[in-house]
Amino acid sequence: MNSRRILSISAATILGASLLSGTAVAESVEAPAGAKEHCLVNLDNRKTTCFATYQEVLDFASRGAGSVNARTAATLLNTAVATLWGGYSSGTTPSATLWSQAGCGYDADNVPSTINDKASSVTVTGGCRVNLWQHSGQGGNFEVHYGGFSTLVYDNQISSWESYPG
Repeated sequence: MNSRRILSISAATILGASLLSGTAVAESVEAPAGAKEHCLVNLDNRKTTCFATYQEVLDFASRGAGSVNARTAATLLNTAVATLWGGYSSGTTPSATLWSQAGCGYDADNVPSTINDKASSVTVTGGCRVNLWQHSGQGGNFEVHYGGFSTLVYDNQISSWESYPG
């Protein structure tokens, strides 16, 4: 096991233990060289930035607050609206974290292409409600998720989302 993977696993373990909201954190799995399957969707400026590992998402989002540690990462994840987690069948675990400086508010969009039709579970920040839709543009069937971690009814079928305070 290389030191980068050990760092990612250690960070995920620390984060999981430090979050009081019950938010689950998935282990960062090494992506193939050059793959950027972990995305941060900034809802404030509509910019999506993707990285090779989930740890890099945390590092990017918390720049300016110093290096990622349990406290700054917990703050980031507590202001995240939700994180969609991909399944393990492809050998990697893609993710998309929907984040806003203000936390949970009404918003809606399509999921990033890296996780489109690949999500198997979701972590929703306490105080938020997230509807996950089968098709783009909030089309097809949907399922509702509240604070915490849950698996998806429409496994590997999610293409869009909307969030509400809730």
